Amino acid sequence: MKSILRLSLLLTFLYLNAAAQEVPAPRRIGFMFEQDALVGKLNNDQNYTMGLGIYFPQNDVGKFILKGINLFRKDGEKYEFIQNSMGIANSTFTPEYLGNNKTDSLAFMINDRPFAAINYLSTVLTYENDPTGNSFHTFGFNLGIIGSDFSQWVQSYIHRNHWFGSERPIPIGWADQISESKPVPTFLVYMRSNRLLVGKMTSEDDEDNRGYFQLSHMYEGKFGYYVGASYSLNMRLGLLDKKNWANDFFPLANGNGIIPRENTGEPVGATPAVAASGNTRKASNEIFVFGNVKPNLWLYNAFLMGQFNNDDFHTFDWKQMKKFTVDFNLGIGGQVRLYRNRAINGALTFTARSPEFKTTEQFTRWHKWAGIQLYYVY
Repeated sequence: MKSILRLSLLLTFLYLNAAAQEVPAPRRIGFMFEQDALVGKLNNDQNYTMGLGIYFPQNDVGKFILKGINLFRKDGEKYEFIQNSMGIANSTFTPEYLGNNKTDSLAFMINDRPFAAINYLSTVLTYENDPTGNSFHTFGFNLGIIGSDFSQWVQSYIHRNHWFGSERPIPIGWADQISESKPVPTFLVYMRSNRLLVGKMTSEDDEDNRGYFQLSHMYEGKFGYYVGASYSLNMRLGLLDKKNWANDFFPLANGNGIIPRENTGEPVGATPAVAASGNTRKASNEIFVFGNVKPNLWLYNAFLMGQFNNDDFHTFDWKQMKKFTVDFNLGIGGQVRLYRNRAINGALTFTARSPEFKTTEQFTRWHKWAGIQLYYVY
């Protein structure tokens, strides 16, 4: 009996010691909420009106996806896994006129955007082949439904109860939303390449990688309910932990919002023993302002052009859709360290997007919204 007890204690000690030597992938759980009513009368249910995403870690799925990506590398090198997150999200788009009185308002309806919404599951894999931590890649996959009644129920509830001070009418135009007659599954695949340009991490940096200004850029391609490409130039200014340079806080309105990537915390030049100790993953406090400008090329947008079925009441054709738009994002973000690698971070954001379609001058408008993002890092 004593021998069994001693053996159990020895195995427990060895397990705990091995676990202490492993630096686990960073994990996050949190949410992203966006609403045009947060900017008052600047938007007022015109174009993108609301979105909500709840995100949680799921690294096993990401590691499986990365195995497939590594099969296509011809140089024999392997990408290194950083993290993977999954999420449940909704994005909702509405015109200014929320009714469906085709007798009195037909011209108003067909010159503005159609009602559209998507509910989707997402998985976002972050990986790299740069040991300096100054670049990384992202692979994302969304699977969802366009045409359900969920957004109609939520928006009607908000307007009926005057949330956010709304005095807008109950929306009944959802009866003519994209794919209302036949909700079908849809998907989006996207890939991003991100690189830090200014404020890079070096082997001389201290443990906190403290900095005050960073500039990075991103290339993106996407295929599915969006088809197109984007480029983004991003900056952060304030009291920074340089490891967190890729906390991009992209808006959920893109349909591919992601949880910000958290660096594993291993600085360049760290010895294997130091890196394995886990001490280099200590979270740091941050406070900063950030901004980015993001030009977009659009070849297809299901929320404007429909999903290839001809029974939608109103969609735009290729000529009516603008092929180039630009997003401007501004905000304030930060991180509060709790202990060791535990922290809470988040951001308040404001986004403006240039017109997405061209009909009459009355409806050729920018649209704006604000967002809140909050995450627990552990």
